[in-house]
Amino acid sequence: MLPARFAAERIRADDVQRLLCRVTIRPNAAYSHRFPNEMAASVTIALTDGRSLTREVTTYPGLNAPPFTWKQVLHKFENLTRDRVTPDQSHALIDMVRNLDVVSARDLTRLLAGSGNERPGSPHPEMKRPDSAYGDSV
Repeated sequence: MLPARFAAERIRADDVQRLLCRVTIRPNAAYSHRFPNEMAASVTIALTDGRSLTREVTTYPGLNAPPFTWKQVLHKFENLTRDRVTPDQSHALIDMVRNLDVVSARDLTRLLAGSGNERPGSPHPEMKRPDSAYGDSV
């Protein structure tokens, strides 16, 4: 999820509020006992025709699952920074992180200090929409 989903105006929106009124959260002692080795959660959606759909997860991409691929990292970086850095800054940051083992802390700090502009960036040339860690397109 991107930060915009947590903005106060989004949370106060009518559609979100209607959905929140239909959500029930219940603790699950069995899940708690599996922590911290697993971070289990289950979601069940009751359909109007009487059926229900349930999905349980025990891992989350980038948390307690295999690390993100480089493509997934680039996609997340682009989504989180597109309104905060220029295209040149975005490309420079990506290139610097890719070569972090040979980059000086001074150069990285200098680049980061200049990355607060409010101009949209464009994707790095190798940026393509990756498949999500759940197997669907993001």
